[in-house]
Amino acid sequence: MGVLGKDLFDFHRPQTNTKVEFGASAYWVEDRTMPQPYGAVLTEILNLDVAPFQELLNQLNTAVQEKSDNVLRAYMDMKKGLASLPLYRLYLEDFRVFGDMPVEAFAVGEAQDAFAEFVMQEDHDLPAFMQQQIDDIRLIQERYAWFLDGVFAGAVFEKKKGQKKIPLAPMICSRGYGAFISGVSLGENPETDAP
Repeated sequence: MGVLGKDLFDFHRPQTNTKVEFGASAYWVEDRTMPQPYGAVLTEILNLDVAPFQELLNQLNTAVQEKSDNVLRAYMDMKKGLASLPLYRLYLEDFRVFGDMPVEAFAVGEAQDAFAEFVMQEDHDLPAFMQQQIDDIRLIQERYAWFLDGVFAGAVFEKKKGQKKIPLAPMICSRGYGAFISGVSLGENPETDAP
């Protein structure tokens, strides 16, 4: 995992065309004309409060267990929430559009009944996938906090007379954290990244 400045990708998306050039400052996603700066998604992940997303998933699970009438709304809200997660915001635009629709506009009559039956089945993948994404985000946040705590343990932030302030790159290397970051992050070579 490249922690400082690189994003994490899941390339198991057949509709996705992501062009990544290592050593470049950005990447391009599908039909978006603007490049995505490296580290933007990771920064969002590190700052994300996952509680609202977990709440959407909990509402869906409760609606399914209680066989509630609002199960379709809860499912569509959950899909919209999944599409709002930092990495998926770049790809799952249709989930957000459908999430804003009234259930009656999305499916009517027998189609709405079939949709409700589908949602009531507890073996479809989307809620489990969203839970995995939430768990992964929590793990990334936890591991990043561990990384920073380890790197900066005992570090001098306000130099007093006679103290030596160690630059970040040597501090990372001396503490054995070099495997967690890229060569670009350490300033070894601005053109290439570690494999």
